[in-house]
Amino acid sequence: LSNLIELRDVTWKGIDFSNSQLDSLRFLNCTIENCRFEKARCQDWRMWGTKITNSNFRMADLRGSALGGVDNGKRNAFIKIDFAKADLRQTAYFSADMVECAFIDAKLSKVDFEGTVFVNCIFKGKLEEVQFYRHAFGGEAYPPNEMKGVDFRDAKFHFVEFRGLDMYNVKWPEDENHIVLNNYKASLDKMLEVLQTRSDIPSKQIA
Repeated sequence: LSNLIELRDVTWKGIDFSNSQLDSLRFLNCTIENCRFEKARCQDWRMWGTKITNSNFRMADLRGSALGGVDNGKRNAFIKIDFAKADLRQTAYFSADMVECAFIDAKLSKVDFEGTVFVNCIFKGKLEEVQFYRHAFGGEAYPPNEMKGVDFRDAKFHFVEFRGLDMYNVKWPEDENHIVLNNYKASLDKMLEVLQTRSDIPSKQIA
């Protein structure tokens, strides 16, 4: 396929696109079910009002794709998607649903998920400069991201941000490289109280 290929009101079901070159596709109000995109090159995709279910994007290259576009209030939905080792760098989002998706060792560097709603998703491996919001800027009319049932136990955070979120249902990293503070405001107040009683330079710098 070459140039811009636009697909409107199309259903793909049970198709194997593994190792295909599918750059610059445009999906409008489409349905994709039980399809395989393993190791496929899917750069520069644009999607609006599209639902993808039970599909495999293992090791797919999705760089530069807009997966969270909204058209007249219609959002995209990704349900039971395998993104293991997929390249999701430079992907763009405003609001979409991610339900029971697996991001196992996916390339997630400098990805801003904005108001994407995550439910029962699993993240494993490195997340670097990744951002999660309750709502995208100006997207308060869309469902809030509440991070319900999201599992980060085997994830490695490096400058990851969570903004405006109540993280009660999240499973946090469990290795020795992460410190989880419950009731962090009270914890920080207590730390400051202790540090401010000390006169050594390191304590003053930390405070």
